[in-house]
Amino acid sequence: MLVIAPDTPHFFSLSIPAMYSLAHYFKKKPHLFIIEKDFEIFFRYFIKDSVVIENSKDKKKILERINKREKIDILFDFNYPESPWHKMIFTPELKIAVSDDEPANYNIVFHPITKNIEQMYSNLLTTFNVPITSPPLRITKKEKARAWEFAKYHGHKEENLLLFLDMSVKKFENLKPVFNRLNNGRVTLMDNSITRMLEIKEKLALLSISDLFVSENSIFLWPARVFKVKTYLLRNEFNFLIREDKYLKRERKDPLKEMSQLVGTAK
Repeated sequence: MLVIAPDTPHFFSLSIPAMYSLAHYFKKKPHLFIIEKDFEIFFRYFIKDSVVIENSKDKKKILERINKREKIDILFDFNYPESPWHKMIFTPELKIAVSDDEPANYNIVFHPITKNIEQMYSNLLTTFNVPITSPPLRITKKEKARAWEFAKYHGHKEENLLLFLDMSVKKFENLKPVFNRLNNGRVTLMDNSITRMLEIKEKLALLSISDLFVSENSIFLWPARVFKVKTYLLRNEFNFLIREDKYLKRERKDPLKEMSQLVGTAK
């Protein structure tokens, strides 16, 4: 089995349960994951024993590595839009036949047609009777206590809203005046310049105690959903595929008003 992991952070994050389920289901059979370099540490935090091949522009070299292993008989492509990998692994063909022979090869190409990409990843696996098994994601009291101490060290106070931010520097600078008006200025901003010094486990602990997660395109989207942290998604070309609910809203016209309503500080 070969799995092409999503190359965008949001989708990669939301596909973690599906990829974990595939790794668990095929644990006794050879299986490979093609992963973007920046996502590998996060991937291995949840899925530890699978073979990972780092994606790169040199597709020929990657194909050589794949071909050295046992034959790939099924390929799952979780990208949207679909990646070119399936055309490189198998010869594309459309075959319609009635036979008592089992099909030899499958190309599984992901085509979301709804605004709920999380459910689409799950439905893709259940179509093939692969049970959905989410990886454990638990933060201990001790880990949360350390996260509180880290936040306090960086100026957090009890009356403040704790904001976990994951966005580009440019986006952060543009939105900083908005953040400083949120909750009458009583906010503590945990942006990338602060959180980059933390390990994955420490970042997850900090996220779990946050009042609001503001994301442009982040691998922390799925953990935020698990922790039920209020999430505000900044405008992004693919965010329309992510379902809104009481914990998650997308940017529309007025970020200050929309974030205030989400965290319950709107007047």
